[in-house]
Amino acid sequence: MKIKSLEIYGFGKLENVKMDDLSSGIQVFYGRNEAGKSTLMAFIHAILFGFPLKNQAELRYEPKKGFKYGGKLIMGTKEGTLLTIERKAGKSAGDVTVTDEKGMIHSIDSVLAGLDRNIYKGIFSFNIMDVQNLKLIDVEQLGGYLFSSGLIGSDKLQRITEQLNKSMEELFKPGGRKPVMNKLLGELKEEEKVVLQWKKKLEQYEELQKDIQRAADKLDILKAEKENLTTKLRKIDAMIAIQPIEDQLSHLSRELSKLGDYSTFPTEGIARLEKLLIQQSNYHSRLEKLAQDRLALEEKVGRLEVDEALLEHQERIESLLTQFPKYKESVERSAHLSTEVQRLEKQIQTLKLELKWHGKPEEHIEGIDTSLAAKAELREHLKQRNKLSLQKEHLDEEFQQAKDELEKQEDRIATLQKEQLPKEELERLQNKVKDLGNDRLERDLAIQEQLLHQMDSQIQHQEQEHNQRRKKKGLAAATSFAVGLVGAAALYMQDNAILGLFFFVLSVGIGGFLFFTKDSSSFLVRLQQDREAQKEKVGKIKETLYTSPERSGLEKYRLMLAKEEQIEGLLQKERLLLSQSERNYDRIILQFEEWERQHFSFDEKWKSWTENRGLGDIPASHMEEAFTKAIDLKELLMEMQSLLKSKELNQKMVQQFRDEASMIMAQLKLTLTTLEDAFYFLKTELEKNERNQQKLEDLRLKSMEINEEITLLTIQEKDVAEKIGKLMEQAGVSTEEDFRFKHQEHQKGMEYKRNMSLLELQLEQVQNSYDIIPEKGKTLSMWNSDKVLVEEQLRLSSEEETRYHRLKTQKEEAVRTLEEGGTYSDAVQQFEMSKSNLQVQARKWAVLATAQKLLNGTMDYYRTVKLPEVLDKASEYFRFLTNGEYSQVYDQANETKLLVKHKNGLAFQPKELSQATVEQLYISIRFAVASVWSKEQRFPFMLDDCFVNFDHSRTVQAIDLMKKLSEEGEQLLFFTCHEHMKGLFAKVDDAKVHELEQPAIPIQVR
Repeated sequence: MKIKSLEIYGFGKLENVKMDDLSSGIQVFYGRNEAGKSTLMAFIHAILFGFPLKNQAELRYEPKKGFKYGGKLIMGTKEGTLLTIERKAGKSAGDVTVTDEKGMIHSIDSVLAGLDRNIYKGIFSFNIMDVQNLKLIDVEQLGGYLFSSGLIGSDKLQRITEQLNKSMEELFKPGGRKPVMNKLLGELKEEEKVVLQWKKKLEQYEELQKDIQRAADKLDILKAEKENLTTKLRKIDAMIAIQPIEDQLSHLSRELSKLGDYSTFPTEGIARLEKLLIQQSNYHSRLEKLAQDRLALEEKVGRLEVDEALLEHQERIESLLTQFPKYKESVERSAHLSTEVQRLEKQIQTLKLELKWHGKPEEHIEGIDTSLAAKAELREHLKQRNKLSLQKEHLDEEFQQAKDELEKQEDRIATLQKEQLPKEELERLQNKVKDLGNDRLERDLAIQEQLLHQMDSQIQHQEQEHNQRRKKKGLAAATSFAVGLVGAAALYMQDNAILGLFFFVLSVGIGGFLFFTKDSSSFLVRLQQDREAQKEKVGKIKETLYTSPERSGLEKYRLMLAKEEQIEGLLQKERLLLSQSERNYDRIILQFEEWERQHFSFDEKWKSWTENRGLGDIPASHMEEAFTKAIDLKELLMEMQSLLKSKELNQKMVQQFRDEASMIMAQLKLTLTTLEDAFYFLKTELEKNERNQQKLEDLRLKSMEINEEITLLTIQEKDVAEKIGKLMEQAGVSTEEDFRFKHQEHQKGMEYKRNMSLLELQLEQVQNSYDIIPEKGKTLSMWNSDKVLVEEQLRLSSEEETRYHRLKTQKEEAVRTLEEGGTYSDAVQQFEMSKSNLQVQARKWAVLATAQKLLNGTMDYYRTVKLPEVLDKASEYFRFLTNGEYSQVYDQANETKLLVKHKNGLAFQPKELSQATVEQLYISIRFAVASVWSKEQRFPFMLDDCFVNFDHSRTVQAIDLMKKLSEEGEQLLFFTCHEHMKGLFAKVDDAKVHELEQPAIPIQVR
C-alpha cells in the first residue's frame, strides 16, 4: 500500500493541512525544527493504528485551537484500488472508517492484515535515535543487537531474552543461596521441625478446652436472663418518665374548660387597635398644622410685585446681554487686526527686496508654482547635483587606483618571466624524471603496509577471544566440580553414598574434560603465518625502492620541476589579474563619459526650472533657501487678504450691536450715558424681576400641595375610624375597655393550648425513645416500688456471671501457659505462610520458564525461515553502500551474532568496524527486514533524518540505495531538517520534496 495524499483536520500544531499527489517512490518532507515533521509522522501512525490513549506515554497531539481532531489518508493498494482511511475523535483510539472509490466500507483490520503500531515501527519506520543508539551499545553486545534487528527490525527479542534470564536467576538458581526460592526452601525445613515438636502437647490442651466450653454455655444462659431483666427495668424507667406528663395534661384540660368563648378574638387584636388609635391621633394633628401653613402662604403672595413692562422686552435684553462679551471682544479685535496688517506689509516688502521681486505685481507672485511637487522637484535636482559631484570625486580616485594597479601587475609578470627555466632545459628535466620514476613500487608499498596493519588488528582480536574462552572453560570446570561436591554431600546425607560417589566422579570428569580440552586455534595460527609472509613481502619492496642509485638525483629533479610548476601557476594567476585590471581601467573611462553626458542633461533641466520661477539670478547653493522664502511670501500675501476681510466683517458686527442697544434703551426710556452702565442696570433689574416671579410661582405650587395633602389626610382619618369599628365588631364588644378584657382571656386560653401541645409532643418523644405502649392503672409510687425489686434481681445475676467469667479466665490462662504464649499456633501459621509463599514464587518461575521456551522457539523459527532471506538482502545493500568493500553479512552457527566479510576474504565482527560503517550495516539490515516483510505486506518506509552522521559520499550512496528500493516498488517517506539533504534529493528523478513552514495560522500545502 502507498500513501497518495493526506488531509489533517487538526493534529498538534498542524491544522487544516492537505498534501496531494505524494510521490509513489521517494517523498521528502523538509522543514526546520518545530515545523511539524515529527507531528506529521505521528499523524500517519495515528490514522493507521489509532490515537494514543490518555494513560499512555505517547503524545496525543490534540489540537489547541478548537479544530476537529483527526484526518484521513488516501492509500493505493497493489490491486489498484484507492482506500480512504479517516479517523476522528471518539472512544479510546478514535472512530475510524475505511471506504473505497465505490463507497463500500472495509475493516481497518483487513487493510492492516494484523499489523499493529509496534510491529510497523520495528519494521517499516526508524529514525535518527535508532542510529545514534548504536553508539551507546556496548561493543560486546553490538553483534547481538544487530542480529536481533535482522530478525524483526529491532532489539526487542534480545532485550526480552536477557530480562527473562535475569528474572529466573533472581527467583531460583541450582546451588545458589541468595535467590528467593533457595532461601524459602531452607526456612521451610526449619519451620516444619518446630510444628512436629508441638503436636505432642495436644492431650492436655483438649481437656482444658472442654471446661472452657462449659463455662461459656453457662455464661450465655446468664446473659439471656440479664437481657430480660434489663428490658423490664427499661420499661419501668419509661413509665416513671411518662406518668408526670400525663398528670399535667389532665390538669391543663380542666383549667381550659373553665374559660369562656375566647377563640372569636381577632388575631393580634390589641396591637392592631393600638396602631389604629395612634394613626388617628397623628392625622388630626397634621390637619391642624396644614391649615395654619396655608393661611401664612396667602399673606406672602399678597406682598410680592412683578414689573410687566420689563418682562415684555426680556428676550431681546437677554440676547444683547449674551452678545455683549462678543461685542467687547470685536472692538479689541478690530484694533489688533489693524496692527497685524501693518506688520505684514513690512514683512512682504522685506521678502520682495531679498528675492529681487520689488517690481513684480502681487498677481504674478501668486501665480508662481510653489507646490509640494515643485519643492520635491527642487530637492531631486539638488540631490542629483550632489550625486554628480560625488561621482566625479569617486571616479577620479578609481582612475588613479586602476592606473597604479595596472603598472604593478605588469612589473610582477616581468619579474616571474625572468625566473622561468628555458623551454629546452624544462623538457630535459621532465624526460629524466620520467626515466627514473618508481610510482608503481610506491603504490604497492602503501597497499601492502595497509594489509599488514589490518592483519595485526585481527590477530590481536583473535588472541583476546582465545583468552576469554580459556577463562570461561576454567570457570565451567570449577562450577562442575562444586556442583558435584554439593550433590555428593546431599546424597550422602540421604544415605545414598554409592549414588553420591558416582555423581561426584561424573562431575569431576566433566570438569576435567572442559578444562583440559584443547581449544581449536588453527585460524589464529594461519593468521600469524600470513602476517610473517606479508612482512617479508613489504621488506622486499622497500629494499627494491630505497637501494636504487638514481633515487637521490630523482628527488632533485622533482624539486626543480615543482618550482617551475609553481612559477607557471603564479604567472597564470598574475596574467588573469592583469586582464582584470585592464578591464577595470576601461570600465572607469566609460564611466567618465557617462558622467559628462548626465552632467550636461542636468544643467539644461536646472536652467529651465529656475527661469520658470524667476530665480535665475540666485546661486544654486542658496536656491533651497530662496524657494522657501518665495513660499513664505505667497503665504504672507494670502494672510494679508484674509486679515482685510476679517477686519471688514468685525467692524460691521460692532455697528449692528450698537444700533440694537440704542433702540431698546429708547423704548425703556433710559438716559444712561454709556453702553456698559445701561447693560449693568438692565441686568440687575431683570434678575430682580425674575427672582420675584420665581418666588410667586413657588408659593402658588406650595399652596396647591398643602390643599392636596389636607384632602388626602381627611380621607385617611375617616378610613382609620372605620377600621376601629370593624375591629370592635369582630371581638363582639362596643367599648375599648371590654375589648382589652376580652384580650386577656384569649391570651390565657392560647397559653394553655401551647402547654398542652408541648406536653403531648414530649409524651410522644418519650414513648418513641423507649419504644413501649404506656400501661394504665398504676401511680408513680407503684412504678418506683417495681424498679427496686427488678434492680435487686439484676444484681444477683451479675454476681453469678462474674463468678463464671473468673472460672473461664482461669482455664484459658492454663491453655495459654500450655501453648507458651501462642507459639504453637504461630508456628503452624508461619509454616503454612512459607509454603504458600514458596508456591507463589514457583508459579512465577514456571511462567518465566514457559515464556523463555516460547521465545526461543520463536527466535529459532525466524532464524531458520526469515533470517537467511534478510541476510541475503542485507549483504546486497551493504555491498552497495560500501562500494563493494564488504561482500557478505552472515550469522555464526549456534550464536546470535553477525559477522561481515571483507572483499579480501577476512571476517570482521561489528565491533571491529568504524562507527560510520556500523551505521551503514544497521541501515542495510533495517532496509532488508522491511523489503522481506513487504513481500507479504507492503507499507511505506518512514525514515527520520537517519543519514545525519554520514559524510557527503556515504549520504549520496544511501540516497542511491533509496532510489534502488523505490525502483523495486517501495514507497519511502523521508523527514529531514537539513538544507543540504533537500538539495541532494532534489536531484533524484523519482523524488518529490515538500517544504513545511512553521505554522502560525492554519496552513494548506499543495
